[in-house]
Amino acid sequence: MANLTEATPRTYRGETMGRRATYDAGGTLYEGSAVQLTAAGKLENATGAGTTFAGFADGSTSADGDRLVCLIEGTVHLTGVAKGSSWDAGDVGEIVYATDGNTFTLASGSAQDVGRVVEIESMSGAAATVWVAFTAKGMLDHS
Repeated sequence: MANLTEATPRTYRGETMGRRATYDAGGTLYEGSAVQLTAAGKLENATGAGTTFAGFADGSTSADGDRLVCLIEGTVHLTGVAKGSSWDAGDVGEIVYATDGNTFTLASGSAQDVGRVVEIESMSGAAATVWVAFTAKGMLDHS
């Protein structure tokens, strides 16, 4: 997978918490994208290691300086989460990482921590559809 090319609303379960942040233009940020904070504290598509996970975009924009809501805490439904070997029930509790705005894996190399698997909905070999509990800690004090 790669960054989203169109708005792709994600499904959330239970309560979610959102926070507004400023977008840093550099293409389009689509609804549903995993996002991170730049060094200047603005939103951009997630790129992997060394960045601060900021949640999931709850809207789309391409305008520099736009204020956008990101969902920073909740439980999200993710499809196609990769693992180096076959998934099994023992993977509940494992950390899910993002390598870009729409690619998720259990491998931590070149990736940022998104949250933990709380339920495996379906699995097919090295890919699964899962529910992930997440908290974008870097955004809790961001205004």
